Amino acid sequence: MTALDDLAGRYTDAFAALDPCLAALMGIAGQEARLTDYGPDGAAARAELSRRTLAELGRVPVAGDAGRVAAAVLRERLEVEVALDEAGVRGALGGRQV
Repeated sequence: MTALDDLAGRYTDAFAALDPCLAALMGIAGQEARLTDYGPDGAAARAELSRRTLAELGRVPVAGDAGRVAAAVLRERLEVEVALDEAGVRGALGGRQV
């Protein structure tokens, strides 16, 4: 397992814990008995996870074409999540809307 694989796995686990409803829709098992906190605290926790993971991604060594593609996909997704949070977009049920 590479450092990138480890980071992606830890992010997936933390993401599933913070957004169990979306995780269930995505087929990520283990959080089915829980509900997502769509309020400001839950949104802030998800945004902080994206920021932390993005910062860590910048320090993870990436090798090979598959690794570069995986890192680019993860980076794009995390950057979008951070940008949405910075714009005040928190989702349909919680936070400010634009």
